[in-house]
Amino acid sequence: MNYKYTSKQKREIRHLVRAECANHFPDDGGGRSMDYCARRDTLCSMINPPSGKICEYFKKCVLPLNSTLEAELLFRDAVRKNCAICGAEFVPASNRQVYCSPKCEAQGNRIKNRERKRKQRGANVTI
Repeated sequence: MNYKYTSKQKREIRHLVRAECANHFPDDGGGRSMDYCARRDTLCSMINPPSGKICEYFKKCVLPLNSTLEAELLFRDAVRKNCAICGAEFVPASNRQVYCSPKCEAQGNRIKNRERKRKQRGANVTI
């Protein structure tokens, strides 16, 4: 699949590489800007990323620092759901997951328990 990065994604990738990548050197030591990659001993491929290709070091070590960009790039073909509580979009770990975080899950469980107990108590009332 040939995936094209959006301009926003390219901008975020460049920012992450320049700020966080341990293999990135912004110049060649002589003052010339060249975005050098020490790992590949060449120009950094993630500064102007080709379509759909991601440097392995960037994917494993740098990309997890920006979870939204990571979700966009790594899980772009995955099924996405909206959280039942906050409405945030997330990639579920299983097909049964309906909440984006443990915090939302706890809040959802409180709501379900409250409704269940309300029904249960209402069924016991006799006139």
